[in-house]
Amino acid sequence: MGGVFTTSGLTTGRIYSAFLITMGIVVILVGIVMNFWVIYRWIKRRNEHFERSLLYYETLVELAEKLDFKRGVILKSRLNELREINRKMRSALANTILTILPFYIYYVYHFLNKDFAKHSEREKLFLAELFDELRERFPSFTRRIDEVVSVPERSTLLYLILTWVTGLFLIYWVYTLTKDPNKHFESHYVIERDVLVALKEMAKG
Repeated sequence: MGGVFTTSGLTTGRIYSAFLITMGIVVILVGIVMNFWVIYRWIKRRNEHFERSLLYYETLVELAEKLDFKRGVILKSRLNELREINRKMRSALANTILTILPFYIYYVYHFLNKDFAKHSEREKLFLAELFDELRERFPSFTRRIDEVVSVPERSTLLYLILTWVTGLFLIYWVYTLTKDPNKHFESHYVIERDVLVALKEMAKG
């Protein structure tokens, strides 16, 4: 009886160990897939936002010409500066696949932050001119340039060092790559709505 019990116990233990190993592998595979998906979505939304915002600002410049804005030439110049950044597309699929290479994922983190930071910096220069024009010609427009949320430029080198030293800092780094653009997008929606209302009223007049 003792031998049977021991053999049964060993069999149960092996099954349990195999189950734990299988579950561990599943968790790792799910984690890898989710990581790829998040990176793909980050890059894809970057491209979509840049394309959409460029089209939006091109439309604003066209309207500025029709409404005879005195800052029309400056707005065109600011638009050209935006084009330099916004027209540079990053392949979401290719860059996601390349993260299988050692350290490539840090390059993706790097350009996601830097591209958004440059984009929002150039965008503010454009909007500052537009807001000044709108306030002069449409007094009820009260938006200020400090209401436009910029994406802060974060030091890739510093974040790398903190990640390698602590390990846990990577969680915060990933958090910023989601939070920073989201706050930027939210301010976009509010600003765009009020700009369009002002332009429509001006067009009626």
